[in-house]
Amino acid sequence: MKALSRLACRAAYSDLVRSSIVLFNRQKPLTIDTVFKAPTIADVARSARVSVATASRTLSGTVRVRPALRDQVLQAAEQLGYEANPHARALASAGEAIASSGIEARDFATAITNQLMAFEAAGGRAVLVGRHYGHGDAVLPDNVGGGREVAEELVRLGHRRIGVISGPPAVTTTRERLAGVRDALQRAGLELPDEMLVPGDYTRDSGMAAAHELLGRQGATPTALIAFNDLMAIGAMAEARNRGLRIPEDISVTGFDDVPIARDVMPALTTVRVPAAEMGALALRMALDARHGDLRVEHLPTRLVRRQSTGPASS
Repeated sequence: MKALSRLACRAAYSDLVRSSIVLFNRQKPLTIDTVFKAPTIADVARSARVSVATASRTLSGTVRVRPALRDQVLQAAEQLGYEANPHARALASAGEAIASSGIEARDFATAITNQLMAFEAAGGRAVLVGRHYGHGDAVLPDNVGGGREVAEELVRLGHRRIGVISGPPAVTTTRERLAGVRDALQRAGLELPDEMLVPGDYTRDSGMAAAHELLGRQGATPTALIAFNDLMAIGAMAEARNRGLRIPEDISVTGFDDVPIARDVMPALTTVRVPAAEMGALALRMALDARHGDLRVEHLPTRLVRRQSTGPASS
């Protein structure tokens, strides 16, 4: 059980853009390459004009289907050269569980969702951690609440010009955190102008580049920066120091996630803690507990962690 817990927690800590599936038999995690190299159960279902669940049940032989549908599925599988994933089938037949981290690319998400549906149709159980793409139980952080809380904290400290270093606009984490920030600012009678919003890609260097743009523009510059993860915040702090700005005396900087290094940078980073370990542990419990009825979606609260990188707005 301890080994399973570590794997589930590792899924929760996985990178927000590069997604993986953790199989509890310690197989190498599935990647985009392995998803798209060979025909999938979804391809078979599409070719046979049946649902993914029907295709999966037909090929696994776990449920009897009408002869006509069976022939359609088998013919489509033969024409496509489809071969069932023996690892997924073995896990499903053994009643094992599978936990998935967040998925960003739409095509990849669709392929993974189809594989999860096939996995569950064969008797397995799946829990999505961090994202929810329609099918499957899920454990999600309260990204909206976290974005709202960090923005409220900066407003409380007197900041009125707040710059935001977001993630890629298509990523659900980005949209949720941005929605929370906008909500807090609107409640305080403030706006987030387009020129105060610069997207990054959740890396340190992108945070540094975004801060360079925000702090180097003509006119009034931000007195505080909200980065949508800690790595981008650390990059923003480096850019601020390069410009001779003191943190937090001249500019406040906040992050999101509360990765271990956040407490070790100088000054220590104010951030929003995402309960990754708790999410992984809950996902594991849900995966091992048979579902009864509708899909289960659990939201865990985030928490603002105040450290030394934030302070009152400079005059």
